[in-house]
Amino acid sequence: MTRIERKTFSFLDRLTTNPWTAFPIFILVVYFLFWCTFSLGQYPMSWIQSGVTLLSGWLNALIRVDWLRDLVVDGILAGVGGVLVFLPNIIILYLLISIMESTGYMGRVAFIMDKIMHHMGLHGKSFIPMIMGFGCNVPAILACRDIHPRKSRLVTVMIIPFMSCSGRLPVYLLLVAAFFPEHGPVILLGLYALGLVLAVIAAKIISMILPGISAHDHVEQKPYMMPQWNYVFGNTFIQVKEYLQKLAGPILAFSVALWVLGYFPRAEASGGDAAVAPAMSAAAVDAAVAPAMSAAVQKEQSFIGRIGHIISPVLEPIGMNWKDGVAIIGGVGAKELIVSTLGVMYSDDGPTLQDALRGSHTAAGALAFMVFVLLYFPCVGTFVALKHTTDSWGWTLFGAVNSIMVAWVMAFVVFRVFTLVL
Repeated sequence: MTRIERKTFSFLDRLTTNPWTAFPIFILVVYFLFWCTFSLGQYPMSWIQSGVTLLSGWLNALIRVDWLRDLVVDGILAGVGGVLVFLPNIIILYLLISIMESTGYMGRVAFIMDKIMHHMGLHGKSFIPMIMGFGCNVPAILACRDIHPRKSRLVTVMIIPFMSCSGRLPVYLLLVAAFFPEHGPVILLGLYALGLVLAVIAAKIISMILPGISAHDHVEQKPYMMPQWNYVFGNTFIQVKEYLQKLAGPILAFSVALWVLGYFPRAEASGGDAAVAPAMSAAAVDAAVAPAMSAAVQKEQSFIGRIGHIISPVLEPIGMNWKDGVAIIGGVGAKELIVSTLGVMYSDDGPTLQDALRGSHTAAGALAFMVFVLLYFPCVGTFVALKHTTDSWGWTLFGAVNSIMVAWVMAFVVFRVFTLVL
């Protein structure tokens, strides 16, 4: 390392560890991170969206069998394509986070948060799993096994689901692009900040309730260094590969399963329709009415529609409908499934998913939707990791139920407040 580099890194070290400058710098860095993710990702995202739309039109004209065309276009392509369009944003986000980790800046963030962690009753090292939670909650929770004593470990595990994992990012990007295209970085920063603030409050409350002594070890700093590009590109490649594997695996399978649940049972003609042509046979009436039966009505009367309507009374006070409820249920499998589910559920409501959402939601409802997705029940993988790390069904169920309650209350507050403002 040259003398100039040592002086530069020394200057950066003072700036990023000084209490007066560290936090403003951290906020600016995170804002820049989201600005790049949202703004730079818009262009390739629109190209992929156009490609998906063209492919959808081509397949509609090519496939003659009705059920097969619906499966391929409204099931597979609407589900997988709805998530695929956010691949550029995922690449940009992981690339920038990997650079921050490689240079040693993330270690500085953990260092400046150390005292705050202790006031929350947490280990200084708890901030590292919390940061990992922005990528995926599962490995972040598993990383808590090395935190001692047990009280600090339990508190950390309980608040990690408040960290907004990358699986939630496509949901934010979709709704921000549809309702707040000019304020994307601010909305994203606000969501991530809300998760952190609620994590701090939850940690303080749980720490006060739990018996035992919290840890008092401190975080060690590693020296600043130039980005290790092998690590940066390697880590980004691994994360993007996992994202694509989700597309080819669970998201594809869930899209097909969701289509089946939305395709059956087939909607029947109503008595009013039959009365229009009393001289016609039942088969003739069905043949005449079936073409007029919209796909939207079919979904509403299908298995998945019935499930959505069962939970819709709980969601209406926070600005969401039965189709959103189906997506919320899908998100329990993996948060990326929310977008693919929305793509399937709204495939007949507009030329694009964003248009369909604008036609069925208010801006306040979109904000409440994002807040709910940020906070509600962790995915199945996170649920399993909670059980594995806490070795307690009680704590695992508490984490799941608590997240749903907090999500609903916060979404209700956001919806009611912003309904008056927006």
